Amino acid sequence: MQEKLSSVYPLSWITEVTEDERQAALKAQPGKARSELIPEKAPPGPRAGGPDQQGFYVVNLLSSRTPDIKPKQPLPNSLRNYRLYTTTSREGGKVWYRLRLGFFANAQEAKEIRELLKQRYPDARIDRISRAEKEASAKTAIVLGGPELVPQEPAAESKIPTDPNAQAGVLLSEGRKALTSGDNSKAIRLFTQVLSLPKNPYTQEAQELLGLARERNGQTNLAKVEYKLYLKLYPTGEDSDRVRQRLLNLTGGEGKAPVALKAPKEKQKGQFQVFGTLAQTYFRGNSKVEIEDTTPNPVPQATLSNVDQDALLTTLDLTARYRGSRYDNRFVFSGSGTNDFLDDTNTSEVSNAYFELRRKAPHEIAARLGRQPGNAYGISGRFDGALIDYNLLPKWRLNFVAGVPVDDIAPESDRYFYGISTDLGPFGRTWTGNLYYIQNRVDDVTDREAVGAEMRYFSPKGSFFSLVDYDILFDQLNIAFIQGNWQVGKATSINFLADYRKFPPLHLTNAMLGSTAQSINELLGSFTEEELQLLALGLTGTSKVASIGATGPINKKFQWDINITNTQLSGTDGGNGIPPTEETGNITSYTAQVIGNSLLLKNDVTVTGVGYITARDFDATSLSFVTRLPFKRRWRLELSAKVFRQDNVTGTTLTRFLPAIELDYRSKKNVTFELNFGREITNVDGATTEEQTVRDFVSIGYRWDF
Repeated sequence: MQEKLSSVYPLSWITEVTEDERQAALKAQPGKARSELIPEKAPPGPRAGGPDQQGFYVVNLLSSRTPDIKPKQPLPNSLRNYRLYTTTSREGGKVWYRLRLGFFANAQEAKEIRELLKQRYPDARIDRISRAEKEASAKTAIVLGGPELVPQEPAAESKIPTDPNAQAGVLLSEGRKALTSGDNSKAIRLFTQVLSLPKNPYTQEAQELLGLARERNGQTNLAKVEYKLYLKLYPTGEDSDRVRQRLLNLTGGEGKAPVALKAPKEKQKGQFQVFGTLAQTYFRGNSKVEIEDTTPNPVPQATLSNVDQDALLTTLDLTARYRGSRYDNRFVFSGSGTNDFLDDTNTSEVSNAYFELRRKAPHEIAARLGRQPGNAYGISGRFDGALIDYNLLPKWRLNFVAGVPVDDIAPESDRYFYGISTDLGPFGRTWTGNLYYIQNRVDDVTDREAVGAEMRYFSPKGSFFSLVDYDILFDQLNIAFIQGNWQVGKATSINFLADYRKFPPLHLTNAMLGSTAQSINELLGSFTEEELQLLALGLTGTSKVASIGATGPINKKFQWDINITNTQLSGTDGGNGIPPTEETGNITSYTAQVIGNSLLLKNDVTVTGVGYITARDFDATSLSFVTRLPFKRRWRLELSAKVFRQDNVTGTTLTRFLPAIELDYRSKKNVTFELNFGREITNVDGATTEEQTVRDFVSIGYRWDF
């Protein structure tokens, strides 16, 4: 109705009035003359309680004729997910300044918040605003987090049980209903309440749905934060894959086209699912090498041409999951196989093959048995064994791990490890971490003994992750690492990294590098344990990496990205026939990129980059161009070209040019076909010879997501 009257009353807005005001208006103006009304069929009103698709509701807290308008009373802490902002408008020749809180999908939701604020803002009223005002509100938003917020229990959404697990179940169910109906603001509030409770069977799902609600509410940056927090807390599994896809869509996935997502389903008792990915890719490459003698009396050189790659790679990722009211169990398998047609050999590798048994309430306990990734708690690689965790307290989880490393070092040695750790947090929904102790044994001697700590921080402004690992056996710092990002202003993000680590990770078995011995026991026949430790240290290097970068928008279609990285690799003493190596000194790289979106086609991505590397032994420059063009809904074309030049202190110059083209097609049955052609031209110019290598390569394959 407001739209129908806007041409006559352009400054009109919708306001909810009290019953007393309504009665007073009827007494003052009991009727209208017929000539003042235009006959018209009344339009149907919005569905009760449903989202308003034509506008947005806000609570108008204050109205003033003076521009210095700000909160006079603090807001409850439960309202931190809403936007507090100011507006300026001219009405009847007068300028009005207003303080508003939003946004609400319907009047009923706004009414609940107004009742919550009634004592603090007795003159608050409900207004409906245009989409233009909602978009403009970001420029006048008042950041909540200071004196505007006071701790207070959230408003009751329904009859909530007193048991925390039961509370979480009711709140999550109400949140799902709000999300389904489009009431995103209410869903955010409900999911936040679930996460404020002690960890429970509904915490994981609430974390994902909070990110989804923020995404649908237009809070993209906050949605990214919630998704990243989810992936840190729950890094593996079907749900994690779905969240990773959602985050990929929001971040652009380094230019990849958005991934189609399935709507979350209500959890059912006894639900069994099988899903995964099967992919096969055929690779073929052909190289042609020409060498020219540039001396005054050149020697004829032969041209060499051969097939350097002819192989089929097959990968399979499979998850079978059973979810019930109290259990969430799964089997995970991932592996790969390579058929090398050049030497007629077949190789295969199983990366993961484990059962995970998880009991939910009242105290969550889980056990993972089989081959699994060793990416936490001080475990330095894949292993066959068991990982058991027990939720002892709401913010304290104990973990026990034991197993056998999976690698080719010391194939005839008896190797195993065990460790204990504790996960802590979250504290204030921003801090989590863990402490661990781990010991590796090999042939009845200590291979590795270490203690360590991880710490994570998440907030709407940014996040960071840090790790310290100290080896007690070698009395050496093995790893010291910190990585994070932080938002500066409204759209600029700064990322940083500092990484110190031993490579390979410190183990007594490093002493076997280059040796023909098959076990540590065999080496102990010639060396003492202390001598093996010194030999292991001599074959272990140290890497130091420091990096800082920033990303920000140029306009609606372009954004910039810059990065500076410095790397230092130490020398090694060598041993077992491996010669000593020299330290590299500082290797510093500078890169800058401009990323464009929707320049030629909707959702296309174009990345143009330049780079410069300076080091003790060489300097290098690079140029790159990549554009990804989605068309006809299911097709994507990628064109790329890269140029690299390296000038060495020895006087030689290397140049490389790499053009490529890739074509992808995704069928309705979740099968993606990929075809890639490319050529790599490398020239090496020396004092006496010029060498050119031309390599043509092609790959063709498919990926089935089931």
